[in-house]
Amino acid sequence: MSMQVLSEETPVLRDTSGSPADTTPSTGLVELGSKLLLPFALVVALVTYWYPMLGGHLRFDENLTAWVVSGTLSETLERSWVHQGQSPLYFVMIWAWQAVAGSSEIALRLPSMIALFASCWQLQMLGKELDRRRVGQFAAVFLLVVETGATEARPYIFMILALIVSTRYGFRWLETGARSAGLVWVVSAVVAIAMQPFAVYALVPHLTLAYRAVRKGRTLSLLRYVMLGALLVAPIVPQILMLRERQDTLVIADPPTVIDLWAALAPAQLCVGLLVVFVLDRHRRGTPYCGSAILGFVALWAVFPAFGLFLQSHLTGSSVFIERYYFAALPAAALLVGMVLARAKPWVGLVGVGAVILCGTIFVNPVDSRDWYAAVEALDEASFDAKIWTVTGYIESDNPDAFADEEDNEYLNAPIRWHGAEQELLAIPRTDIDMNRAIIDANIGALDRAGSTTVVLVEPVEGPTRQSGPEYAEEALLMDGFEITERRPEFGVLLTTFLSNPR
Repeated sequence: MSMQVLSEETPVLRDTSGSPADTTPSTGLVELGSKLLLPFALVVALVTYWYPMLGGHLRFDENLTAWVVSGTLSETLERSWVHQGQSPLYFVMIWAWQAVAGSSEIALRLPSMIALFASCWQLQMLGKELDRRRVGQFAAVFLLVVETGATEARPYIFMILALIVSTRYGFRWLETGARSAGLVWVVSAVVAIAMQPFAVYALVPHLTLAYRAVRKGRTLSLLRYVMLGALLVAPIVPQILMLRERQDTLVIADPPTVIDLWAALAPAQLCVGLLVVFVLDRHRRGTPYCGSAILGFVALWAVFPAFGLFLQSHLTGSSVFIERYYFAALPAAALLVGMVLARAKPWVGLVGVGAVILCGTIFVNPVDSRDWYAAVEALDEASFDAKIWTVTGYIESDNPDAFADEEDNEYLNAPIRWHGAEQELLAIPRTDIDMNRAIIDANIGALDRAGSTTVVLVEPVEGPTRQSGPEYAEEALLMDGFEITERRPEFGVLLTTFLSNPR
């Protein structure tokens, strides 16, 4: 396969015959359909997913984002460094953004939507440059309608954008040797790691670019970029090591089985298998559209994020095999889908991408959230001297060491505090292991019994299931002479009021 340096609007790669790669014949109807794909996908995503998601209550970890950026810049830096699994880069960006746009739910999520649109644009250009025009178009549609975290105030979609940009400019540097392309390649890769450290697994295929650069005699230039990347990533290495030390207190996930890994990789394997068939067929015709080096790169990118998490989970004994952690593979999956659809007959490709959009509307459903606003309103109605005990559901509240100081207490209460609670809040353990029971018992022992004592227990619930920590707290309070005077279920939150008799 020969490569040429072309304009921004022209594919970088051409087939071996020298003719433009986008040579698929199309009828007027098919051409019109292809032009309407992206607008149609936008409308579908807006109606079925974005609209209900963007304006809803903050969801789980989004509450932590809101709490982290609710203070001063120095507090934002400290909170993100100590309590979050990403570097301060994303949180500083959101802190600055909310100074202009406000801190409403929509305002906090809007940067993620902007990053999604930028990701689709960059992915469309990458697909066109690596293979042919419609690969990028189909890939962009795929990215629009699958779950990428773009409707949440979290950094995952920024990781995706950084990976796409890094890949695009890595190939550009490999072809042109342009210093600007190399700088963008390296800086974008570091940004991806800063947004989510597990993005490093999606950068493994970039070793193939390094290998090809050495084959081209660019070893010295490559070493400079490696040193630059090492310098840029060095500031967040201590945070990554700190997170690694307490990994088992940060993630709830069962150890992945081989079946779990197979399920995560099955779509990519299917696409690669179909592509091999198409590529071999094209080679027999003498007009290959995509070289094996590019296909291998994209296939590795689609597979390695999940595979790396699988290996890490078993090698460290602490599972991190969670879907959002291998969102890094989504751009590659989108490219693989685009490559398959672009090699089919034009009408088959349109039907296929229509099916992708339809599946997006079926399987990517709005996520429920908890109405902490209603919970805060209910707390405002409690007596002014009520003791408010809280469980917000964060995994750190499993760990007895997470109740050591006021800063930890504020972190565990982030959802309630951000939604307007001004009372003194006391976080209690989520589970009832022996050490956590001791914490709850000590809290009960510390209650002032000079008169009537009111305790309000706030906890998240999903249906009839309650977590063992608040269940134990309720049993211990009842055993200590308290009575339940009110149970007040709000949307996803249960408030139970206890009253002790005067002694």
